Amino acid sequence: MTAVDEYFDSDGVKLRYIEQGYGEPVVLMHGYTRNIERGWVDYKLFDQIGEFYRVIALDARGHGKSEKPHGDVYGQQMYGDVARLLDHLNVDSAHLVGYSMGGRMALNATIHYPDRVRSTMLLAAGAGRPDDASELWEDLQESLTTVGQLHPLMKVLWSSRNPPSERQLAAMNANLMEGNDPLALAAVARQYAELGVTTAEVASIQTPLQVVIGEDDAVALADADRLCHDAPHATRINVAGADHFSLLLKPQLGTYIVDFLQQVS
Repeated sequence: MTAVDEYFDSDGVKLRYIEQGYGEPVVLMHGYTRNIERGWVDYKLFDQIGEFYRVIALDARGHGKSEKPHGDVYGQQMYGDVARLLDHLNVDSAHLVGYSMGGRMALNATIHYPDRVRSTMLLAAGAGRPDDASELWEDLQESLTTVGQLHPLMKVLWSSRNPPSERQLAAMNANLMEGNDPLALAAVARQYAELGVTTAEVASIQTPLQVVIGEDDAVALADADRLCHDAPHATRINVAGADHFSLLLKPQLGTYIVDFLQQVS
């Protein structure tokens, strides 16, 4: 059965979510430029988790079928959306699973709304500082605003030793920008620093915490290292042959998620 699109008002922004299954609630948060389908459904992860839990996937503001404002309504508002989604669903607390940007949202929700979170699992994400990669996000914001391109970000995420060609950049940009609004993504980039966390904030986390990271993920590896250092109770899974993008393609990823949820349920 196909999950039905649902919507709720999150502090003035209309957000879309879908849900299916029964049991303890699990909220899924996708990465930057992605959406529910291209973050979870297409990889069969939504269905796999839904066999065991009440799985809820959110289109982040500025993404997917959620509204895409161009103003300064991102940053802290993005993890506030998680708490407002739980309020809308009358859910006291949930397990959080976030990929990349969604991991930043999940980690911040865990820090700022600890009573609402049962456990947290980060995929291709970790404990990024507020001032990390500030130049990158400034360059990305300018690129999206002026020419509608993600090139600065794609060059950083590119896992090959050789830099991508202009043809490769154009192909990746076309794929990642499909269905996206460049000015909304630029607005997300403008406030991305607000998704950074401090050492003290990470150390304050008491709930179960796990990070799954590709061994070839040059971008998020340092953040994963920091997470496990600052939160000693966190567990970690390194995935061989996976980079920032290909982690979602690994068939064992769904098993890792379900196994962790079963351990902490």
